[in-house]
Order: sequence, then structure tokens, then C-alpha cells
Amino acid sequence: MRRTVLSLIILGFAAACAKAPTPKEFLAKAIQGDDTEMLLGTLAATKGGTAVADYGRTLAADRAKDRAAVVSVATHYGMTLPSDLLPEARKQQSKLEGLSGAEFDKAYVSAMVKAHKADDAAFAKEATSGEDPDIKAFASKTDESVVKMHLQMIEDIQSKMK
Repeated sequence: MRRTVLSLIILGFAAACAKAPTPKEFLAKAIQGDDTEMLLGTLAATKGGTAVADYGRTLAADRAKDRAAVVSVATHYGMTLPSDLLPEARKQQSKLEGLSGAEFDKAYVSAMVKAHKADDAAFAKEATSGEDPDIKAFASKTDESVVKMHLQMIEDIQSKMK
């Protein structure tokens, strides 16, 4: 029992000490997220059923616009833009490419719900507690105009699949 309590205290302390991403780290992840969602959205547009394909096309188009905005902010700060996807994105891509039909739709929808919930949390956190006012404004606008909308759309699709 004492060991369990001590482990929980240590884990809680480690989580509390985990540093928030810097503004540039946030922007880099946002760019990689846009790239991932454009790639997976395009994949959904070709492999998904009607609702999933429509969502994929919308996601890819909206994220292309969003990427232009985040690249503009990143360029303003002299950042070198990331040119690679996150490793977990490549795994997701590989998994989805091997699926078709209802299996593809279910896996894609599940992945997008999870990703957009995480995005919503990250963008909201940056919007409220970020260090840089320009990046906070970008995060707030993007969360309200893009992320929450995509999350609602994919949750609607998910609820109709059940």
C-alpha cells in the first residue's frame, strides 16, 4: 500500500513538473498536426464511406487553410518548419491504409475523435496559458473556428455509426 501511494505521489510530481511546450514547439506540433490531418483526410476521401469521405475532404481543405495561417505565424518567428510527420501519425497512416470499408471508417473515425479531443485540449491550453500573445490568439481562433467544428462533425458521424 505504501509503495502504491509513493508511486502515485512520484507520478503526480513528475506530471506537475512536466514543462509546457514552448511557443515554437506548439507551432511545430500544429504544423505537423495539419500535415497529418491533410494526409489522413485525403486518405479518408478515397477509402471512406460517404460520410467519412465527405469529412475527409472537409478536413483536408480546412487544415490546408489552417496550415497557411500557422506557417505565417511560424515564419514570423523565424522557425524552420518541420518537414516530417510525427511517428504516431505514420503508424496511423500505415494502419488505415491496410483497412477498407466499415473497418476503415470505424478506425478512422475513432482516431479522429481521439486526435481532435487532444487538439482541443492543447489549443485551449495554449490559448489560455501560452507565453506569446500572437500564438495565444492563433490558438484561440483555431480552436474555436476549426478544431471544435471538426470534433463536433466527427462525433456526429461516430454517433450515427453506433
